[in-house]
Amino acid sequence: MRELNAKESQFIADLYKAHYDKLLNYAMQFLEKSNAEEAVQNAFADACVKIDTIMNCENPAAWLGQALKYSIQKIRRTKGQFANLMIYMPPKADAEFGMEMGMEDFPDIRPKDEDVDFLYSNLALHEEFQLIKRYAVEDKSIKNIAEEDNISLDACKKRLVRAKRKLKIWLNKQKR
Repeated sequence: MRELNAKESQFIADLYKAHYDKLLNYAMQFLEKSNAEEAVQNAFADACVKIDTIMNCENPAAWLGQALKYSIQKIRRTKGQFANLMIYMPPKADAEFGMEMGMEDFPDIRPKDEDVDFLYSNLALHEEFQLIKRYAVEDKSIKNIAEEDNISLDACKKRLVRAKRKLKIWLNKQKR
């Protein structure tokens, strides 16, 4: 990588000041804080590497948002960020972020149902895993899950908390 000249450095600094917080907030919806920061740093590193492209881009913020999307996907693939599925992420959040960054088409990057089953096939038959999957991946509300399972809302909430706790323990064992 070549060294940036003063104009290029100032361009990156201006982008950083204008968009860092938005990018970090978005990334934290999918990754834990340290990984989210890494994803944002990777997006800015990509901008430095491809400085000619981003400086000539009609919408540098959108370019940076797209770079962040790819960075998040890469980190999730390499670090197995399944634990982050436990954070409820409404579909419109992707669209809102895309609009903020001036992007016309910003796809939902949450894992698809079949991806989760494949990645965690050794857990797929466990009732707790299926409960978390229904809530986090299939975007079902706790109320809908409770109705489907014919249990009270409070019982469903407690089951979800216990399932998250068990999954967290399992994931921590896998890290070792």
